[in-house]
Amino acid sequence: MFRSLVPDLPCADVAATLEFYRELLGFVPSLTLPADPPYHWALARCGEVTLMFQTLSSLTAEFSSLRAGTAGGALALYLETDRALALYERLRDRPELAQPLKETGQGKVEFALTDPDGRVVVLVGDRNPSCQGACPPVQSAP
Repeated sequence: MFRSLVPDLPCADVAATLEFYRELLGFVPSLTLPADPPYHWALARCGEVTLMFQTLSSLTAEFSSLRAGTAGGALALYLETDRALALYERLRDRPELAQPLKETGQGKVEFALTDPDGRVVVLVGDRNPSCQGACPPVQSAP
């Protein structure tokens, strides 16, 4: 019945938000409106994940019920990846790091970044990618 879910994320500055997702997470811009900055809307993809970014003013002009909102709002994005450990090694010293790498159980690890609009972006992956989600439980330290 449904084929996909693409969040339309409100932004204060679409170009800055697009750059964050491109530089840090590898998203590739597919379309921007207008074609040159300043943008009021953009579509970006990474693998099978698609995100839309839209200025808050443009979004509230389209959906007046969102006028009370703020760019970013109370939203966390969880992105599952097979590269969580490699991404963490590359991003661990960035000022955008909101939460260091931690184990969550069932062989999973996660860390979090904060995007330019204040959204929490959590990257989740296997502690040992070769386990394919079936790693033994993490042992507690003595």
